[in-house]
Amino acid sequence: MLRLLISQRVNRDCHGLLTDVLESNLTRYFSSLGIVVCPVSNFLDDVELCLKDIQYNGLILSGGGDVNPRFVDMKTNQSINYSPERDQCECNLISKMISLKMPILGVCYGMQQLNCYFGGRITRNIHDNETLSRRPKLNHSINIEKKIFGLSG
Repeated sequence: MLRLLISQRVNRDCHGLLTDVLESNLTRYFSSLGIVVCPVSNFLDDVELCLKDIQYNGLILSGGGDVNPRFVDMKTNQSINYSPERDQCECNLISKMISLKMPILGVCYGMQQLNCYFGGRITRNIHDNETLSRRPKLNHSINIEKKIFGLSG
C-alpha cells in the first residue's frame, strides 16, 4: 500500500489563529485508490526530524492559497492568501523528495509551487477589473504522461 505525504493549505480559524487545512475530497479520492495520505503540518519546527521514522513513497502538494508573490508577474506584489509557513514547509518537503528521488504530484497550487521552486514564474491570468475572489470547481485539464502513484492519462 502506498503512503504519501500531503501538504496542507493555511487558513485562519474563527479566532484568527492560523490552522492547517486539508480538503476531505483529496483524502477520499486517494483512499479510493488504496493510497494512504499522511498530512504534514506547516508549523513543524523541524520537518526532517518529524519524518525521520515515517514510511512514505512520495509527496502530494495540495491546492489552495497563493504562491509567494515574488514569483507572480503582476502590477502590485499583493497576495490575498500567501503563507510563508507553507512556502517554507513545502520547499523543505520538495528538497527532501528530490534528495530521495521520490515522486511529487502537484495539485493546482501545488503545481504552481513546483514551478516556482524550480525557478519558474507565474503570469496572473485575470484582468485588473476582475475580482480576486476564488472560483471553486473551475476545471483544469491535465495530461499525466508518466504513471505516478497509479495515476495516468
